[in-house]
Amino acid sequence: MQTEQGNRERILTSREPKPEKGAWSGLGDHCMVWDEKNQRFVCFFQEGAILCMAMSEDPEGKPGTWKKCFEGGFTEPGLGGRATPIPAFAKHRGGNPSVQWNTFLNKWIIVWHRWEGDMWISMSDDLATWSTPKLLLSKPSESGKAWYPTLHGETDQVGGEHVKLLFAVFSDSKSASRRFLARDLVFRKKQP
Repeated sequence: MQTEQGNRERILTSREPKPEKGAWSGLGDHCMVWDEKNQRFVCFFQEGAILCMAMSEDPEGKPGTWKKCFEGGFTEPGLGGRATPIPAFAKHRGGNPSVQWNTFLNKWIIVWHRWEGDMWISMSDDLATWSTPKLLLSKPSESGKAWYPTLHGETDQVGGEHVKLLFAVFSDSKSASRRFLARDLVFRKKQP
């Protein structure tokens, strides 16, 4: 977060201390949305290999106002507190979430990649309870990965019946080369 004075302050930090030598650790891959209905910010992030959430009811999302979700409740401090995986996603570990309000479904949509290279989707009415994840895009090849999904509709925060899924495909794990692709997603309402 950047203050009025231009200073940057942390709103979320890992419970684990910073390693002395470079290592894969800490918090990352954030996606933050404003929940108009409940007047709060909700941040989705990766800690370790799991997707977690934090929330702030402060309209400016100031440091010290954030609570991480721990065992189903927003009870742990954002700075150094414990976090547990989003319950519906515990078996679908991954990162780089993209969250969007869908005006056609009147639901929140989240997409993310699993470390194995496939992409998943889930829906929520309240940003706290999520549906059972469904496979959205299979791994492109035995050695390739589809990563970094982003939903884009009217904007990257709001979509409707038709949205774009933007993502990168890595041909193999040893190459840094990637292709950027887009797929059309069309949502349908469940028939009664």
